[in-house]
Amino acid sequence: VLQELITNIVKHSVGDQIKLKAHAEESDSQKTLVIQLWENGKGFESNRLNGKGLSNVRKRMTDLGGEIYHQSKHDGFEPFLVVPGLQTAQ
Repeated sequence: VLQELITNIVKHSVGDQIKLKAHAEESDSQKTLVIQLWENGKGFESNRLNGKGLSNVRKRMTDLGGEIYHQSKHDGFEPFLVVPGLQTAQ
């Protein structure tokens, strides 16, 4: 999923920066992985949100039981990934 998102950013963004943040949130016996990406490119029109790359990312996230949220602004694209169900260390 990250490879697809970063590849799309490199191919389609005119930005020169990508930032990645990740952390785990724990509740009871389950952890949720939260990943945020940010790039400082041109963003894109909302009709491009259903392109092949993002459709593949959505499918992969669904297969993992996770979700993707994103926003595209004139100053970049910000995907936010949530993957629940990670096992905590014993």
